[in-house]
Amino acid sequence: MGFGAIITSGNDDTVLGDELMKWLVEARVEQELSAPTRFALRFEDDSCEGGFEVVKAKEIKPNTVLGILAQSGNRLVCLVRGPVTQVRFAVTLGSAGSWVEVHGEDRRVEMDRLCVQAVYGGLASDAAERILNAYHFTPKVEATKKQYSDKSHTLNQRGTDLALIEQIARENGYELWIEYGDIDKPEVKPGTSLDISEIANLQPSPPRNARGAPPILLAPLNAPSLRVNVSPDQCPNVTSFQIDTSTERANSAGGIAVNPQTGKLERTQVISPQPGLDNGPTLKEIDGVKRTICVTSAGGTDELQAKQEAALVEAGWFVEATASTTAHMLGRVLKPHDVVPVEGVGTELSGPYQVKAVTHVINAADHFMDIKLRSNIGNRT
Repeated sequence: MGFGAIITSGNDDTVLGDELMKWLVEARVEQELSAPTRFALRFEDDSCEGGFEVVKAKEIKPNTVLGILAQSGNRLVCLVRGPVTQVRFAVTLGSAGSWVEVHGEDRRVEMDRLCVQAVYGGLASDAAERILNAYHFTPKVEATKKQYSDKSHTLNQRGTDLALIEQIARENGYELWIEYGDIDKPEVKPGTSLDISEIANLQPSPPRNARGAPPILLAPLNAPSLRVNVSPDQCPNVTSFQIDTSTERANSAGGIAVNPQTGKLERTQVISPQPGLDNGPTLKEIDGVKRTICVTSAGGTDELQAKQEAALVEAGWFVEATASTTAHMLGRVLKPHDVVPVEGVGTELSGPYQVKAVTHVINAADHFMDIKLRSNIGNRT
């Protein structure tokens, strides 16, 4: 794995051979919490007997499923697996310096190709699980609360399958993401078929506790630390780090909904369930100012309250940070939803953060990672 990444092609995830990998210059993967993971591969190209070597390769044709894997410790982790959606090709005078780029995204794009009109009863999570199964994902779906029925209110679909699942996620405070099973064999040969499992998650991240509120962020024992402003003997492993705090966020929500049984208007008032880190101050306690948002719903108060709590949980992530590092410096690869400790930014802002997004750039020199993080910490003592 001299290049730093392994590329697979086709539904059977066949590892690309040297005849194509020798032209590969860079692999780029952009991951984000609930957004599609997008990727790009850039190849050099040159002419041979009047034709170009890379652009004609069947392994990178449009809609071909590609996978990008990187080494993390003693394992291979899959960063993305999905179809090619765009091919770019540039020719320079004399052919030397010509290049080919293939762009794509994870397989949720397949759920966004057809408009569907359907009506569902029961739990929205059950409808989502049926849809994910139809695309051959392994669903990992947390049950929603509201029961839809013909007598009161049905769950109506008037768009793509992806649009419906994203709606369910948004209204229940869930995230939608695809994760992949790690490969136990870090050394694989060209032409080998890998078994890359795809798990479609539809659930809160981080997981909620029994009362429905997000738990305090806890980093796993084996999580790598982002060591920022520490002494040389503690081995700093971050090349840049920036923190932004935004306290002008809502910490309560109000609204009115129609009770489907009585037809009467009912008011709801929800306080942010987002806790402070280490039982520290909540968002409202930072400056004592109450900030309320109005959330509306076509359903009853049960549906409205779920939407209000989801909006307030999202607002509670008022501390964001960016960091740059490499897989070599950190000792492993980070992905969205990971929780990592941050050290060396003061007692008020050090602590565990959740990875919000990662941009991976892999070339022959290294595996670079630009990371976005979030936390609900603030003014701890």
